[in-house]
Amino acid sequence: MWHLRVSRLLAVCEVSVVDLAFFASRSGATVAPMSPNQTVLAKLTTAIGRRITPRVNRRDKQPRRPVFVLGNQKSGTTAIAALLAQCIGEPFISDVLYRNKLHLKDLLDGTPSLAELVQSHPESFAATVVKDNDFTFLYPSLARAFPEAGFVFIVRDPRQNIRSVLNRLKLPGDLDSLTAEQYAHLRKKLPGWHTILTGSSFGSSTGHYIDVLADRWVRANQVYLSASDRMTVVRHEDFDAAKRPVIERLATELGFSVANDISGSQDRQFQPLGDRTITPEAFFGPQNLERVERRCATLMPSFGYTPSRS
Repeated sequence: MWHLRVSRLLAVCEVSVVDLAFFASRSGATVAPMSPNQTVLAKLTTAIGRRITPRVNRRDKQPRRPVFVLGNQKSGTTAIAALLAQCIGEPFISDVLYRNKLHLKDLLDGTPSLAELVQSHPESFAATVVKDNDFTFLYPSLARAFPEAGFVFIVRDPRQNIRSVLNRLKLPGDLDSLTAEQYAHLRKKLPGWHTILTGSSFGSSTGHYIDVLADRWVRANQVYLSASDRMTVVRHEDFDAAKRPVIERLATELGFSVANDISGSQDRQFQPLGDRTITPEAFFGPQNLERVERRCATLMPSFGYTPSRS
């Protein structure tokens, strides 16, 4: 009976017989002989103490302020967020809405609201570095829910950004329009990307596919320009040219110390690689390139990009 009670106590405290043997083997002290019951109790007390103390410490530890990495899809957000987390030695979580089987339109419609999502799924916001491209379009709600958070915005030349999106979807950039079969294939195989390519998250599901993607680039970058005093901007091109220095500088600007060298990870492909060798003129053709630049030209100079037809 006594041994049964001890076994139950071990189970409650998540202490195993292996734990007891480990802690006993580590003890080099010479002690007076104890009865079998006293021996087990002494080992049990040591094991429980060592098991529980870290949990108390973790609970008492003040969490770091979260950092949200925002920006349009295929602008480098995943790589920059993951490398930042590695650099500062903090946990990272990606694609919160997808993990919770939600779509941007759900939150834009308030079903649920972002505040409700945070309350019902706190584990999705438990990491220090959180990346979700769709959070870009929920920035005001995000800033209210996390007033102490840091915000990083990633921007990429719209011509390369849109080309990368279409590479990801294996679609050419110079079509007059997409076919019904192409849209149906996306809806079935890649429903999240279908909403991006149709603009349905924002209430529109018509229009030329290049126009829709260009309008999304503009919408995302308007978010940054409207709140630039609260965000740290990183250009994809600057990151690509000097990854480690850019990440370490970003960590410092956000108030973190550099804890790890990312040199061994900086060239890892976090997303499928597109065709960077093709020129925008060759990829889009003159008509569709003009579509991109006509819609994006006003904002491009704000980030150091020059339209080819300026």
